[in-house]
Amino acid sequence: MRIRPFRNSDPPALVQLWRRLPPLPMRAQNISVGILEEHIFAKPYFDRLGFLVAESDSGEISGFVHAAFGVDAECCHLDKTIGVVALFVPPDGGHHDLLAAELLERAEDYLRDHGARSLIAGGVSPHHPFYLGLYGGSLLPGIVASDAWTIDRFLAAGYVRTGERPIQRRQLSDFRPPVDRELIRVRRSHQVVSGEAPVAQRWCDACTLGLLHRRRFELRERGLGDIAASLDLWDMGPWAVSWGLNAMGVCRWSDCSGPHGTLCHLFLLGEAMKMLHSEGVSVLEVQPDPDRPQQMEVCRRLGFQTIDRGIVLTKELASGEQARADSQEPNSDSKERAE
Repeated sequence: MRIRPFRNSDPPALVQLWRRLPPLPMRAQNISVGILEEHIFAKPYFDRLGFLVAESDSGEISGFVHAAFGVDAECCHLDKTIGVVALFVPPDGGHHDLLAAELLERAEDYLRDHGARSLIAGGVSPHHPFYLGLYGGSLLPGIVASDAWTIDRFLAAGYVRTGERPIQRRQLSDFRPPVDRELIRVRRSHQVVSGEAPVAQRWCDACTLGLLHRRRFELRERGLGDIAASLDLWDMGPWAVSWGLNAMGVCRWSDCSGPHGTLCHLFLLGEAMKMLHSEGVSVLEVQPDPDRPQQMEVCRRLGFQTIDRGIVLTKELASGEQARADSQEPNSDSKERAE
C-alpha cells in the first residue's frame, strides 16, 4: 500500500469508494464524477498535492484524505495558518486503523509545510473550502456526531473537542408562526421580499456558496425599502434525496444587532417558512451559531429540533512543529493536476 497525490484518472474510483461508504444521513450518497469536478477539482485553489489517496500494489484506491485551508476574517483570501482536513474517507481492510493514521499524518504534513499552525477536522463554516453541500447538511459543522468512527480517528490523532454546532430541522406541514404584539408591529411596518440571492461579492463565498442554488428573503421597511434583516437559503433537494424530503437550508444570516435584531429575524424566518411550505418545501434545516444567542433564540421560538450535532475538533501544532513551519518557506500552490 502506498500514499500518493491525486491524479486525473482517479475520480471514477473515488466515486465508487464514496458510494460504498456506510449510509450516513448527513452525507450525500449518490455522487458522480461531475459533482466531484464541480465541487472539488474545479475550484481555483484545489491543489492535487493536498489530495492524498491510499493505493494498493494492484492500483486499487482504498481511502483518501483531502487537506485544504481556511479563510481570512474578510473571507477574501485563503489563510494558510488555518489547516482544514476537509474530508477523510477511511480505508477498508484489516489494517485500516494504521493506514488511516498514516493518511491523517500525511495530510497534516502537507498543511504544516504550507504554514498551518492550527488544524480543523472536517471544516467549520466559514472555513469550508470543499464539500459544502456534500457533507454536514446546510453548512459544514465539523464532523457530525453520527459519524462516530471518523471522530474516533481524529481523537486518536491528537485532536480535541473545542465546540459543538447543533443541526436543527423543522417540519413545515404543522408550522404556525408565533403571534404577539411586537410581531404584529413588525408586520405593520415591514414586508418580506423574496428572490434569487445576488451573486456572492466575496471571493471565498463565490467559490463555496456560489455553487448552491440560493434564495434570499429580506425584511424591508414599508415605504422606505430599507433592509432590516436578510436570510439566504439553498435548495438541498439534490442531496436530500436519501432523506425522502424536499428540504432547504439556511446558509447565511445577516448581522442584525440591536434591541430588535431577534424580533426581526424571528418574523423574517417565520414568514419565509410560511412561503416555503406553500411552495411544497417540507423541511427547513438550520445550524445556528452557539456564539450568537440571537440565532439560538429564534430557532427555539420557531420550534426547531436538534437532529444531529457537529463536533468541532481542532489541533494546535506543537511549538517545535510551529518553529519548523516558520523556518520553512511555504511551497507555491500547485493548481495543475497530474495527467
